[in-house]
Amino acid sequence: MTDPEKPPEQALGTDNPAGWGSLRHLTIRGGAYLTAREGIGGLIRIGGVTVVVRVLGPGSYGIYSGAAIFVLLGAMLAQGGTEVFLIRQKTEPSEELYSVAFTYLLVTSLAVCLLAFGLSFAAGTFVHSTEGLDVFRVMVFSIPVNVMWAPAQACIERRFDYRKMGLIELGGDAVLYAVAVPLALAHFGAWSLVAGLYAWQTWLFFSSLVLSGLRPRLHWSNSIARSLFGHGTTYAASNWVDGLGALTIPIVVGVYRGAAGIGYVSFALRLVDTVGFASRGAYRLGLVSMSRVEDKQRLRRGLEEGSILQLLALGVPIALICANARWVIPTVFGHSWSPAIDVFAILSLVTFLRAPALIQTTLLFSRGRNAPPLVAAVIRQGVIAATMVVFVQHFGVTGYGYATACSLLSLAYIHWVVRREIVRFSYRRLWPFVAALSPIILMPFAPMPWELLMIAPLFLTFALPGPRDSLRHAYELLRLALLKGPGAPDTPTA
Repeated sequence: MTDPEKPPEQALGTDNPAGWGSLRHLTIRGGAYLTAREGIGGLIRIGGVTVVVRVLGPGSYGIYSGAAIFVLLGAMLAQGGTEVFLIRQKTEPSEELYSVAFTYLLVTSLAVCLLAFGLSFAAGTFVHSTEGLDVFRVMVFSIPVNVMWAPAQACIERRFDYRKMGLIELGGDAVLYAVAVPLALAHFGAWSLVAGLYAWQTWLFFSSLVLSGLRPRLHWSNSIARSLFGHGTTYAASNWVDGLGALTIPIVVGVYRGAAGIGYVSFALRLVDTVGFASRGAYRLGLVSMSRVEDKQRLRRGLEEGSILQLLALGVPIALICANARWVIPTVFGHSWSPAIDVFAILSLVTFLRAPALIQTTLLFSRGRNAPPLVAAVIRQGVIAATMVVFVQHFGVTGYGYATACSLLSLAYIHWVVRREIVRFSYRRLWPFVAALSPIILMPFAPMPWELLMIAPLFLTFALPGPRDSLRHAYELLRLALLKGPGAPDTPTA
């Protein structure tokens, strides 16, 4: 498994293939594929989640979700940003690099898996949910399969081949619920989702290898492993901080509101994640495309245009669901989930307001600036930890939403770093959309008939010429990228 050492710059890649075409075309076209994939996948997830949560109820769903949070943290520790390391390479990664990355993930995932399994027995002295511990001990062995498909995914995404990624991920959604739903109906409780998780991750692993054409082998290089570890400890550190922060859900909410409270918060987070599918596509595309843009003017334009597209792609579906949440959630998921409505609305607003910062964070990662996102994550999770106990005690599960809203303070830091160190840009074109959609997202908090007044800013905003021009500009960008082909101009005509 060991070969003579090569300098990292020789082992990390070869020349990039020609023929990328217009970067904006590839990015927006890839975004369209991702949006379509996430939209269809969202329908599959909503259908699956609807059946599962109605059958399981908040208690069993909370047991699974609490264990899943710990397993997710283990997976983040094991992967350490390896996928992003491969995507960020300026030249096409070599076969050796892919193989070493694959072997590196096998080693780290097995180490994390065994460590977490051992620690679960020590946790048994103060965790009094026997079923929760059993679920965790079984789920933790999914970590190797969970992370080892990262090299194949990076290979596909470097080509902007989001059709294949769509097939892989849509298939994964279908496999997950094809397994979980029948088992839930057969009254297997939380174990139905555990079985679905294993089926889902197994599909992702094998299908990504087949469609990427990548055939990694067990191979080791100390120099490449050091590069992967060095990148992981900086890039992934912010994810680790967020993962550690997520532990406050089973720890704090679980202590004060029990397994049902964990279920309510986890359900709200899951619903926000499903409705706000655009954030995942923007992050993945940004890592690939922004790493290739050096011109300051193009970066500024990309940040401002990307922020508008991201804000609208997130805000419109979120606002539609929130405006009708008081009857949609009880009708679709069952009345037992009504306590999750308020926390869902607050978390939706936070996700919406964080949309521009997601683009900026992606830019920082694409430039190898891993420290600022880490600092922002520390600020964000520090604020949540400092406020959460008080809020949960006084406001129940909605208190988790209030604590998360306070963490928006971290956005100011990211904005300051990007403007000072990379490129200056403006939020001027964003504010009308924020003013139009934010009140609608908070409609669950307003009693009738006052909630109807919260729609008024939407009509006032789009009566102004500026927002209408921004919408037309965004539409023109999409039209040119999707219909004209790679030769389309970078700037739409008037």
